[in-house]
Amino acid sequence: RQWGPAILWAVAIWGFSTELFTGVNTSRFLLPFLKWLLPGASAATLFLLHGLIRKAAHVAEYFILSLLVVRGVRGEVSGWRVTWGLAAIAMVVCYAALDEVHQLFVPGRGASAWDVLLDGFGAALAQAWRDHAAGLLAANPDPTEAEVREAISGNLCRCTGYQGIVAAALDAAKRLRNQPGK
Repeated sequence: RQWGPAILWAVAIWGFSTELFTGVNTSRFLLPFLKWLLPGASAATLFLLHGLIRKAAHVAEYFILSLLVVRGVRGEVSGWRVTWGLAAIAMVVCYAALDEVHQLFVPGRGASAWDVLLDGFGAALAQAWRDHAAGLLAANPDPTEAEVREAISGNLCRCTGYQGIVAAALDAAKRLRNQPGK
């Protein structure tokens, strides 16, 4: 049960590694969108942005996978431990390497050690973020909305006013406080 989401996300990543998601195929919809978004941009700029979006997708995919894997590693136990985070990073990097080997056999794709490094960065970033969040709630298990906003200020884009993030942090604090044995 705890591993289900991680397995489903790993299957989705495997799907992203197929011929359907080669650079040629993603350029068919990303480049027109980028051209619409940035009508004055040169072709070189559009191709650069296309490549950056594809690499950012690596970080995002494996950030999510790392969070889901740590959920499986910890099982029914709540909270976060460094050893769980390190185990999740190791498993995700191994999966990333396996995925690159898979791409050797996919027409239009190839393996890249750089992509494994990007994937590992995404996994490590997720665990660093998780560690930071766990530390904040351990230091103050009953934060006010103002304290949550102060703790995350300067860490994230302020364009949304942090509404969802603040609500999630307050909900997490409440759930931790209400756990049996706390």
